[in-house]
Amino acid sequence: MEHLLFAGYLILFAWLVTKVRFFTRSGLAAAQLVSLFLLKVMVGIFYGWIGVYYGNMAQMVDTWMFHYQSLAESKLLLAHPTQYLTDLFESNYNTGYSGFLGAENSWWNNLDVNAFLKLMGIFNIASFGHYYIDVIFYTFITLFGPIALYRVLNDYFTGKRIAVLLAVFFIPSFIYWCSGLHKEGLLFNGIALIIYTFYFGWKEHKVTWKRIAAVVISVLTLLVFRNYMIMVMLPALVAWAVARKLRWKPIITFSVMYSFFIVLFFTDSCTIKAGSAGSGRKIRP
Repeated sequence: MEHLLFAGYLILFAWLVTKVRFFTRSGLAAAQLVSLFLLKVMVGIFYGWIGVYYGNMAQMVDTWMFHYQSLAESKLLLAHPTQYLTDLFESNYNTGYSGFLGAENSWWNNLDVNAFLKLMGIFNIASFGHYYIDVIFYTFITLFGPIALYRVLNDYFTGKRIAVLLAVFFIPSFIYWCSGLHKEGLLFNGIALIIYTFYFGWKEHKVTWKRIAAVVISVLTLLVFRNYMIMVMLPALVAWAVARKLRWKPIITFSVMYSFFIVLFFTDSCTIKAGSAGSGRKIRP
């Protein structure tokens, strides 16, 4: 039964890949889109297989841990849907929702895993709890990021379609880590869609509700799964905007902007440390 279900979903989503306008507008043929989708599915299956047989050696036990823990989320969703939605926002720490960049004892630090388990819990209902069928759903969602980046690079490097295709989809480390059931694929989606939206928004001088929605969803994705990535991307986006608007040389613009943000970051850090020292609290190294 599992194999028939897997085959049915695989055919369904392979067909959907050829119908989604965001994919078809990339200029890739239907056969190419299906091939890329199937490649990511195969790599995702291999990722899970490595997690089973070489998990401890490869330090890849997380993907199956997520799967087994998400089964409880599926049961919670079916039995108590309101609690399924609300318990994600509950903090069990005395500090509440502070510690935005905290590495431990922080609601923000746990948010990425908890949110990923919620997503997996939804997948499990449609897949009846089968890991490798979940890979198909996840592959379809995380195909938006690579397609977005491909569309940007293909538009910028005109006439180099094959080179762009290889660079975006066929770097071994990228396709491996961003195809498995883990958070990296969603993170890349967020980063790539932000780049895509800014690039074509500036090029076409057009802001649409779809592009606004894409940026909002992408920023929320980064906020949930790697909140510090927003801080990393902000200087790059500001420098990019300034370079395009004022027509400054990119190397000068990015050097000035990054220098400004670095100084600002360390100034704020020193201020916070000084304030903590003055209050008599110990600063953990």
